[in-house]
Amino acid sequence: MSSIDRWAPLRAHAGDLHLRGRSGRALRMAARYENAQIFLGLRIDGTRRSLAVPCPADLAATDLPACLGFNCHIVEHPLPDPPVPELLLVEEEGQEELGHLFDALCTDLLELLPTAEDMGKAMLRRVESWVTFFETTSGGGLSRSARRGLYGELVVLEQVLAGQIGLRGAAEAWTAARRTDQDFQWEGRAVEVKTTVSSGAGKVRIASLRQLDGRGLNHLLLSVVRINERDHAGELLAERVARIKEALAQESPAACMRFMDRLIMAGFIESIERRVDVGFAMRCIEHYNVVAGFPRLLPETLPNGIGKVRYELELTACQPWSVTFSDWFRSDVEETDGR
Repeated sequence: MSSIDRWAPLRAHAGDLHLRGRSGRALRMAARYENAQIFLGLRIDGTRRSLAVPCPADLAATDLPACLGFNCHIVEHPLPDPPVPELLLVEEEGQEELGHLFDALCTDLLELLPTAEDMGKAMLRRVESWVTFFETTSGGGLSRSARRGLYGELVVLEQVLAGQIGLRGAAEAWTAARRTDQDFQWEGRAVEVKTTVSSGAGKVRIASLRQLDGRGLNHLLLSVVRINERDHAGELLAERVARIKEALAQESPAACMRFMDRLIMAGFIESIERRVDVGFAMRCIEHYNVVAGFPRLLPETLPNGIGKVRYELELTACQPWSVTFSDWFRSDVEETDGR
């Protein structure tokens, strides 16, 4: 059901109650399950949409997330007798310009919650991911460069790592959305992914000194994903996400939920991305073993007082450290200097 169809009957019901001089919220059951129900709500005056699920017994009001556009409350549902507590996600008043994002959030939750063992806790985890999304993107979704970068990371996840550690292992190793130093981290290994549309040897941007710092790691890899980017052609980011999501859900629904949480934290909102007609086509993936001698800047090589360094790395200078992923993974190559 589309977001418009979902709210239209509730608006009509609220309007009827308003004409009768009633106050409060109009409610409509969105889904019923054996031990739980999901309700949509709307204030009688037609504002402040809401979504409600059963409230976890151990939840305190101080634990509830909130941000621009929405907030959470613990309230008593008026229909059962006696009333039962529910966790209410409600649209913030006066933020009508963010209404499409509240629609997207509700759509996401209505897809997630039926598979959750504890709807209230699952809803809180997902809402917290949305809070991170708002904080990092200001609710505007992915920029063109961010979309390109995320696509490259998912290429490495699906086409490179999954072949060695399984799709679930690759999804769990993807930590970029949590702003870790490298995009993938697991068992003493890390992979930093750079995505480029450059046709020549080109260069990549290193965003911090720590991205290519092997301290504390056994093996560090720089993976460069070369793609073509086209309007109205190629594979959409949403299409690749859907394929990974479908395969991961079959293998582990819990891992799929965590994967979707991280996608939202990274700025991917499915209902928004479906409308973006920018596609990608793979050209190749190059891998470079980051060890002693690899061209990079490190904290100990800089004069005192210099920080927050960003720089460009010429890929032609990296050729002596070119390696296949299988060799790097099998550790048939030199280990990182891991100071």
